[in-house]
Amino acid sequence: MGIEVVALIAVLLIITTFAAVAAKRPASRGDHRFTKLLVPGNENEMMMIGSLLESEGIAYRIQNEHFGGLYPGPGNFALNERAIFVDASDYEAASALIREYKQE
Repeated sequence: MGIEVVALIAVLLIITTFAAVAAKRPASRGDHRFTKLLVPGNENEMMMIGSLLESEGIAYRIQNEHFGGLYPGPGNFALNERAIFVDASDYEAASALIREYKQE
């Protein structure tokens, strides 16, 4: 193997390790504690749920939001997964909203 290939493999392993560690770390922003609400199945579901949460005034964030498309590349889900987090105090209201949305 050439040095470029070895360097590329090393970088990919480091990125994958950091992504897996970050995925297990609880999300927080300022004084808020965010709780994982769900992992959307596709881009459309992610946008629709984000719109529903916004319309109800529920604060949320999307982990890996600007990372690219959902599930690109070789299937490394620890690196590619997007998850929607809501403030812990809004979790019940957000869960009820998602259940109602999925029943329609």
